[in-house]
Amino acid sequence: MEKHLSVVLQNRDVTHIYSNEWKHLEERLPEFLELRKNYQQEVEQLISDIYKAEQWEIRSPSFTTRFILHTLNNSYFWFKRNTESTTEITAEIRDKILFGLLGKRNV
Repeated sequence: MEKHLSVVLQNRDVTHIYSNEWKHLEERLPEFLELRKNYQQEVEQLISDIYKAEQWEIRSPSFTTRFILHTLNNSYFWFKRNTESTTEITAEIRDKILFGLLGKRNV
């Protein structure tokens, strides 16, 4: 999650294009969609494995995955460039996603 988020926050312009302009890829659209699908499946499997290992209930791994990826991919909207530490932002978003979904933090 932190690696994904750091790429998003350090490459905000590219992330905007990725998040919003992918549908205009024309002949490369099928390739892009396949890559995105594979990545989403890998993340979904990781999330499912974590929930299973921790014995947490998860209603919909697919929805949870899409929710997390959407939140990460669009987090660059929330912060002004060069005004906040990427490390601090990454930690805060990570905590909100991980512990917000559980409703509490058991540390």
